[in-house]
Amino acid sequence: MDEVVYDYLQEAFAFIYVINSSNAGGIQTDRLGRLMAVVNSKGQEQFDAKHQKGAAARAFSPQAAIFVCNKWDQVPQQEKEAVQKEQLRVLKRYWPGCTEDQVFQLSTLTAAKALHHDIMMDDFRLLLEGIEQLIPATLQNKLQVHYCWLEQFLSRILYKARALEANVASGKIKERQLLEREKRLKYAKSTGSTIIQDMKKKVEEKIKQGTKELGKLLGDPKTKEKVTSWSLADVPLGANYYQLDRMVQHEVLVRLEHLIMDWEEETGFFKATKSELEDMFHQALVKLENAIDSAETNVADDKTEDEVSNDNSAMHDVRARDVRLFIAQKATGVMSSLWVPLVFLKVLLQGPALRFVEIISMRENFKIAGKTTDQKDPKHQLAYLQRTSEKVLERFKDNSQLRKYVTTQMKQAQHVIESCERTVNEIIESNRQMVLQLRQDDRTSDEVKRALGQFKAAISHIHEDLCMFGAEHMRPFDYDAAQISIDEHPPIVSSYFSNIYKGKLNTKKVNAKVTVKSYVGTSEWSVRYMISEEKCLRGLQKSHIISFMGTSRAKHNGIPMLILEDMRQPIRKRFTSCKAHLPNPVVQRYLIDIAEGLKYLHKRGMVHLILSLDTVVEAADRKIKLTSACTPRCLKEPEDTDDLPKEYMYLSPKVLQGAVYDQAADMYSLGLMMWEMWNHKSISLPSTYTSITLDLLKTGVVKQNLPSPSMPAPAENWGHLMHSCLDSSIKIESYTYWLRAPKKQGPLETEV
Repeated sequence: MDEVVYDYLQEAFAFIYVINSSNAGGIQTDRLGRLMAVVNSKGQEQFDAKHQKGAAARAFSPQAAIFVCNKWDQVPQQEKEAVQKEQLRVLKRYWPGCTEDQVFQLSTLTAAKALHHDIMMDDFRLLLEGIEQLIPATLQNKLQVHYCWLEQFLSRILYKARALEANVASGKIKERQLLEREKRLKYAKSTGSTIIQDMKKKVEEKIKQGTKELGKLLGDPKTKEKVTSWSLADVPLGANYYQLDRMVQHEVLVRLEHLIMDWEEETGFFKATKSELEDMFHQALVKLENAIDSAETNVADDKTEDEVSNDNSAMHDVRARDVRLFIAQKATGVMSSLWVPLVFLKVLLQGPALRFVEIISMRENFKIAGKTTDQKDPKHQLAYLQRTSEKVLERFKDNSQLRKYVTTQMKQAQHVIESCERTVNEIIESNRQMVLQLRQDDRTSDEVKRALGQFKAAISHIHEDLCMFGAEHMRPFDYDAAQISIDEHPPIVSSYFSNIYKGKLNTKKVNAKVTVKSYVGTSEWSVRYMISEEKCLRGLQKSHIISFMGTSRAKHNGIPMLILEDMRQPIRKRFTSCKAHLPNPVVQRYLIDIAEGLKYLHKRGMVHLILSLDTVVEAADRKIKLTSACTPRCLKEPEDTDDLPKEYMYLSPKVLQGAVYDQAADMYSLGLMMWEMWNHKSISLPSTYTSITLDLLKTGVVKQNLPSPSMPAPAENWGHLMHSCLDSSIKIESYTYWLRAPKKQGPLETEV
């Protein structure tokens, strides 16, 4: 019957399990456990079969279930709280991922009688609300599989089209380019193999550790007593030894299963192991992504940085990768371009820390040869039960059997590794075949553009629409809009791209002051910027970077908002609200904190984007923190280029001319901030200029018209560091060195 139910589950999008609460809590652990065993084993078989065929695999989500504890009116009032806690404990044990919101206690008989009189009971209303939320959430999970496949398909088409366009050359130049690409692909393959081997070693270490820990547990005399103890009441009347064998094998293995579950609840070994493997896999996937992206970027692009910055299509790689992970992020907490491994990783995350009834499925290994005698004396049968139980226990305690059991628990982790290995090889081979094709392609640049022009434009348009759809409708949110209240007047930080407001977060577990970052506009650029910033902030843990708490949907435009830690004010107010100048040590501390934050970002290949005294804040804990983090990118040119917002004055002329906003652009903005901190004034254009225009800023007018300071510098080397930043001739590592050691002798070293 369990297999019949599971076969139906494959077509179902939700699962409702009704429990008879009047019967000792109502949860029959054997029945629910057997169903979970079938779901685990059958689901894995189907998952493996689909993956081998290249089809999209789908796991039944633990959240796609509701548990209805019926006949609640028959539970004594004084016992309801205890029964409710026990029901939730058992459900969490046998249905991993179950939460309190999925469990409903009610009496259907009472609810039906009330409805007959046009009255809806509160408990029945809560159940209907739970079902109402269950249906769209589970259908969304199905839609995500198809969305991710289509997004990946379109992004790979665009990638290949760009590769063809970027590799139109002839003779020795083209061959040199292709040889360099082959070299990068070999390096990526070697790096990927090393990462995969490290993952395998880690899992093997955990298998050995788990085998050792279980060996200690089963070797304890108390364990033996619990597993092999019987009484005359346990002896079935009229049973022969064949029947006793079957009963012993089943009962001992069930006892072992429950014993290991109790041990897991007490020690949390498998839970901690699962968490540790998840963290390790997250880091490994990021490394694999970087290795593959490095190779693929080289294959698809042979332009200089300035040429890339002028080509909007160069950002499709970033958008494709970000949006794909935008969908998977809730389940994985990690960003990676390896879509197939993420499916396996999602199963690993959703799966139980300890897989249920795996021991029962191994019972064929514990068959004991029964006696031929038909001795039916209860005392002899009791002794036989005890002896046979000890034999079953001893066989399970065998190191090979324990290892097999622990390996079964690690099965999903091994599938992640196998999928990563398979996917990396497929991507490398795909790029190798592309290099061979590019070597044979002798078309001219005009011929390639004519062949790809309209096709690439059409695919790009479809892909952009798909990305917008994914950002607005497909992505999961950490908090409901109703849980966030925003004080929109005035914003703490206001810019052309985003605003940061004071707010409050109210959930069952959290009631705290926060700040909310809302993005201006609903353009594709705004979505990509938000995606990149969310991706970066989720993975950052640094005292000088604002803490990221989650996301919620903006009510006015549907674009996700970022929920950040509470802030006091931008540090510009510290320089403008005081009648007297801030003491030099305070100014130096501010600058050191800003530099440490930038150093942390730059070391990870990120930038701040629009860095000024307005976007650096004093948090609630009074620490100085940066409020942005994203990957280097081209900025969107404003619609009105004749009257720009003031924040454009902090952008370097190169960025305004179309170059990528990179780490040097952050250093340029830092140089302007140093001038403001030195003079306690805001940068401004001479009075001869009536408005801030894009053409004017491109000429470098801000840097050229900075007045000479009228007071001593806050620290030695301050002026040298400021000019080095404005000239983009120093990196953040050297900057922080000289900032912290201003009294060192010798000339200030800069880098071109």
